[in-house]
Amino acid sequence: MSAEVARKTVNALIADAEMGFGAKFLVSATGLDATEAVVNGFKKAMGGLWVGGIAILYETKIAFRPNALNRAMHAGDYSVEIPLDEVSDIQVRFGFVTKIIDLVTAEGKLSIRCFGAPSFAQRIREQQSQSKRKPEA
Repeated sequence: MSAEVARKTVNALIADAEMGFGAKFLVSATGLDATEAVVNGFKKAMGGLWVGGIAILYETKIAFRPNALNRAMHAGDYSVEIPLDEVSDIQVRFGFVTKIIDLVTAEGKLSIRCFGAPSFAQRIREQQSQSKRKPEA
């Protein structure tokens, strides 16, 4: 088991995220039927929905776990785990209000946005470098 190294409150861009029953119920209760169409428009434009939660950096992997509100408002579990040895590139790019970290793998990329993104990205790079030097127990 890999020990926790760091954690950060983030939003992750989840391509297949869908509004759950709770969100649809709240939308219909407000009479804002167009809201689902607006959400789908944002999803199409951005390549997914930003899901709030926490990024947890472990010795050998990074994980995203949705927070309680997002678990209630989205259908499905959008938790993600990526072994650090599968991350081929860590990029920091512009984002409104907060910068975005792209964790690139052969399977695609996980984008997370947070305050202090450059320093968190550097921490991930450092841990990835350490995990490559450290033999598995």
